[in-house]
Amino acid sequence: MSNYARRRPFTPKEDASLIKLVNEIGVGAWSKIAKKMSKRSPKQCRDRYNNYLKEGVKTCKWSDEEDQLLCKLFEEIGPKWVQMSRVIQGRSENDIKNRWYKHILTGKAAKKPESCFSLEFPEDSRDYETINSDDEFSELFQLYISKVEGTAYD
Repeated sequence: MSNYARRRPFTPKEDASLIKLVNEIGVGAWSKIAKKMSKRSPKQCRDRYNNYLKEGVKTCKWSDEEDQLLCKLFEEIGPKWVQMSRVIQGRSENDIKNRWYKHILTGKAAKKPESCFSLEFPEDSRDYETINSDDEFSELFQLYISKVEGTAYD
C-alpha cells in the first residue's frame, strides 16, 4: 500500500511548501521534492505545481476570447494540448484539455464560441471532470468521432 494521499486537495500550507521546495531544489526534481512533502507522490507534486502554482499559470475564469482560440486551435490541430498551451498563454495543457471536454463539448461554456462546431451528444455520454486515463480519452474521442463522421465542415 502506498504512503501517498489519495485524491485529497492540497492545503495552502502544502502549496507554500511545494513552491518553496521547487525554488530551492528546482523544477523537475519531483522525487526529491516529494520526499520532503508529507504523503505526496512525485506525480502529485509535479501536477500541482505545473497546473496551478507555476508562475504565469492562470486559474481564473476563461474568457470568451480564450474559448474561441481553443476552438480554432482544435479545428486546426486536433487534441494537441501541449501545443495549444504554447499559444493559449497562461493555461496548462491539463486546463486546456479539461476546458475542451467539460465546457466546450458539453455546452457548459457561458457562451459557446461561434468557431466551435455544434455536436449533439447522446444523453448517456459522460460529463468528465478530468480525463484521467488513455481509456477515458479514447472512449470520449470515439464518441466525438462518431458524431463528426459524415459531416462536412468545409
